[in-house]
Amino acid sequence: MKGTKEQESIKLIDRIAQDTYVYLGVDRNNTRAHYTVKVRAAIAVASLKYFTFLQVAKALSRDRGTIYHYTNEHDANMKYWEGYKKAYITAKGYALDIAGTKQGEKYLKDLTQQIKDLEEAKALIEMELAV
Repeated sequence: MKGTKEQESIKLIDRIAQDTYVYLGVDRNNTRAHYTVKVRAAIAVASLKYFTFLQVAKALSRDRGTIYHYTNEHDANMKYWEGYKKAYITAKGYALDIAGTKQGEKYLKDLTQQIKDLEEAKALIEMELAV
């Protein structure tokens, strides 16, 4: 079960990355080319709102230390690294659209189950009080 959830998360991050690269017109590769690194860092930070460091690292073929580095440099990158802000805003939008919707669906499903459980408990208590 855990492996399936992990794989699903990695696929969602991969979609976020792919959509971001396509929108920005950047080739997706594992090089250390300046703009590629910039976009990859933006995708990583944007994805962390919905996923773990390990999931993001696996999806982007990086180690967790690199992902931590991206987060530590995020504020400075937003101010000083030309093009990073655009890449981050783009990735953040895709992350919200792709992962945010998925989390909202899960939250709604969990909430619906809680309501059902509470309604059943209420019915039992009402039956006990009626006796």
